[in-house]
Amino acid sequence: MAGPATLKDVAAAAGVSVSTASRVLRGDLGLVGAETAARVREVAAELDYHPSAAAQALVRGRTRTVGVTYQYPHLGHYSPMLSLAADIVREYGYRLLHYPLHLSTDLDAEIASPLRERRVDILVLAGVVGADHAHEWIASEYQQVVSIGVAAADDPAPSIPSACWSDAEGIRMAADYLISLGHRHLLHLGAADTIKTATFQRAVDAAGVRASWVETEFGLGSGLMAEGARLMRQALALPDRPTAVLARNDEIAIGALHAAAEDGIRVPDDISIMGYYDVPVSEFTAPSLSTVSAPFCDCLEAVLRPALQAACDEDEEYPGAGRVWFPTRLVIRKSTGPAPEHTP
Repeated sequence: MAGPATLKDVAAAAGVSVSTASRVLRGDLGLVGAETAARVREVAAELDYHPSAAAQALVRGRTRTVGVTYQYPHLGHYSPMLSLAADIVREYGYRLLHYPLHLSTDLDAEIASPLRERRVDILVLAGVVGADHAHEWIASEYQQVVSIGVAAADDPAPSIPSACWSDAEGIRMAADYLISLGHRHLLHLGAADTIKTATFQRAVDAAGVRASWVETEFGLGSGLMAEGARLMRQALALPDRPTAVLARNDEIAIGALHAAAEDGIRVPDDISIMGYYDVPVSEFTAPSLSTVSAPFCDCLEAVLRPALQAACDEDEEYPGAGRVWFPTRLVIRKSTGPAPEHTP
């Protein structure tokens, strides 16, 4: 026999119809006798027959596949979330597909295609815009879309199950912490016109301290650490140098640590540096990076498990639209300390 055995080969060798062989091998015995079923299974084993997942998907209307789509795939904070997603889907007997997106991508078309083409049963939108249109993409009753990411308290109610956190909360927490250490001139590194920038400004204004910015373009790509080093050198050249830096993300903060070390600036004795997101490498920088942890994994658990449970249990209903909130968390390590000549 050339090539792998097919269902037709099994049926012919067992002396049954293709439909009977198919029913036996998917466990739907119906009126098939025990002796016939045993013969079909024995022949399938002898021929080393493996059913096609694609063919099964067409028959059942399901692919037993979860897709996770996310923007800015170069950012390290997605890594723990993707690892957890792989563990969860494996636990339920599903497969995981990644759909990383870039700024140049036609987001609606790219996000919708896995559903419209019925490649996935569940699609997780991780920090992706366009979730409000998700219900328009579903092509099968067995499909579900869920989302995780940043939201604001006044955002409209989502049309799909969502788990969120507030960047405003995280930035305010970080700024308040630095101010509590006695820092009176804070700099936002890699600022852009975002919720983070506006919240940073409000926090420093409320405390009556000084704020500065060194800006970069949004969505730089994979060179964020190099950009962080470049921006930090600009900050260090300011006539009135800040004593604390809050970076837009950990990659920019790690670049800032590198630039400070090259220029002989001691962290945190001369300047404190803080990141955002808590990527895995942050714990191992020199010094280890203080940061804000965003609850990617908590959010993923909250929306993915109920969707998988419903997909696996015909008596369960898919989760309805709604939003659940998780807190950000301050992670204090060695890169932050009291302002020079200040003891809190």
